[in-house]
Amino acid sequence: MRKLDETTVNGPDGSSVPAPRPGLYYGWVMLPVAVAGVIATSPGQTYAIAAFNPSFRADLGLSHTQLTGAYMLGTLLAALPLALVGRMMDRHGLRKALVVTVCLLGGACLVAAAATGPVTVFLAFFLLRMLGPGALSLLSSSTLAFWFDRRLGTVEGIRQVGMAAALAAVPALNLWLIGAVGWRAAFVVLGLAVCGVMLPLLLFVFHNRPEDVGQVIDGKAGEVAPVPAGPEMTLREATRTRSFWIVLGLNALWALVGTGVTFNVVPIAVSQGLTDRDAAVLLTVFAAAMAVTHLVGGVLADRVALHRLLAASAVCMAGSALLMRSLAVPGTVVGCGVLMGVAQGLSGGITSVVCVRYWGRLHLGQIRGAFSTVVVAASSAGPFLIGLTYDLTGGYGGILTAFAAAGLVAAVAAAFAPRPTHSPAVAFSIGPTTPDQTPPHPVRRLTERGAAAAAQRRRNE
Repeated sequence: MRKLDETTVNGPDGSSVPAPRPGLYYGWVMLPVAVAGVIATSPGQTYAIAAFNPSFRADLGLSHTQLTGAYMLGTLLAALPLALVGRMMDRHGLRKALVVTVCLLGGACLVAAAATGPVTVFLAFFLLRMLGPGALSLLSSSTLAFWFDRRLGTVEGIRQVGMAAALAAVPALNLWLIGAVGWRAAFVVLGLAVCGVMLPLLLFVFHNRPEDVGQVIDGKAGEVAPVPAGPEMTLREATRTRSFWIVLGLNALWALVGTGVTFNVVPIAVSQGLTDRDAAVLLTVFAAAMAVTHLVGGVLADRVALHRLLAASAVCMAGSALLMRSLAVPGTVVGCGVLMGVAQGLSGGITSVVCVRYWGRLHLGQIRGAFSTVVVAASSAGPFLIGLTYDLTGGYGGILTAFAAAGLVAAVAAAFAPRPTHSPAVAFSIGPTTPDQTPPHPVRRLTERGAAAAAQRRRNE
């Protein structure tokens, strides 16, 4: 690679790219930014919205059916635009997409603060769910894939600890805010907090890729050993693999079960003679177990076949559903919380790793967008399905048994979802062999035709 001056070098396609910059690998700076991103999704997460539900019902005169119906419909429709978010990420880069999403999420909090009835509550749920656990979660979960490869599982596990911390702290914080300033002002505070924390990080700290700061994935140029070539599939190619549909189904199932149970955990506990405090203990144990499992699962994702970890997650999900049928038995509340946390920790912690290692980074936004669309849509059905079953049967035992059976089926299916075998026209390797080589990330070993096409796309954009 020919040196152009002190700050740039020639890239493989002839364009100039930043020369290697010495010092700390910037990926470690991006890690806490990614953690902040996942915490910032909280205003649209079920565990945060649940704290406002009593206020919605009391102040706006909504019935349980109106509230859960608005939540289901809002979440279902929120899933539809997420494929476009993934395409925006691939086309315009993560930082631009994140800035737009954060600003809109802050605005969604203001819409929620101004809700006056069923229609405006539905609109608030739609915006909060689309922009929080939908768009912002999609974008933040894709950030570290462009900075890490060998340690991707480990850093993803660390990032997901932010979600566990939010689950443990945000509901209590929301209840305190509602008691202190009222639910409308609490939504305003949440919107201002999201924008006030995230926008400075995105504008002054965030970078899309290592070559933006003169580095390569996993570390400084010349210090990273090459890794085996990996796949670079389009969304269409990915959907032709069996693993895509199995992994997608596993994620959708956990979204349905996890969201449904979290939304209804208090009435489930009360129906078995327990109290709100017991439900809070279950959620606290859940959050703690999830945090630990995110860390351990992230490390395992760098060392263990990913489909085996997915199978273990499904088994734990099935076990937690069975234990939730008998929470009155001593020790079951803690055991259920532990299994729920392990299931979510494994599933949520390795999904981003699976997408990268199974189908590549080149079209990651579109692939993750497809996942987010289905997962968010599935999460919309969970609370309503549990509530409907209770209305029809007078209990929760039947639906929890069905969840357990579905988890066991999913565990068996996961055995048939190893990393796909694929011979793509595009492959990548990471890390140059000499200090004066600083290829862009990922380095794509293209055929002459593929290289020309990639260069033309960059010029068109």
